Amino acid sequence: RFEFVILSLDQLIGLAELQLPRNSALPVDADDSACLEVMAKLHAKWGCKRVALCRKQRDAATNVQCRWSLLTYRQTSGEIISYSSRQLSVWHRPTDDCGGGSAWAAGLIHALHVAPVGL
Repeated sequence: RFEFVILSLDQLIGLAELQLPRNSALPVDADDSACLEVMAKLHAKWGCKRVALCRKQRDAATNVQCRWSLLTYRQTSGEIISYSSRQLSVWHRPTDDCGGGSAWAAGLIHALHVAPVGL
């Protein structure tokens, strides 16, 4: 089983089309609650521990980007819970569109597998 699966919105839409019933289709402009609902369905189907989605919105006029994440997590009881970091969004002006998701994934992997070091 997978420890976690990290998806983009396009990947989530495509996987929902391939692996879920037709009534689970997700539009390109899906809000967080719709994404979390589809993530939970895929999560249950795959049996993994976590499914994550990196989200972003850009203001075309200012080039300022807002980034946040969605996560579904399987508790030891088997219940799948949902989490959004939307209230803790990161606002920035990126110089390159590549690498944000990879940096986020590296942080997640580190947080899951490395014990914190006291200062």
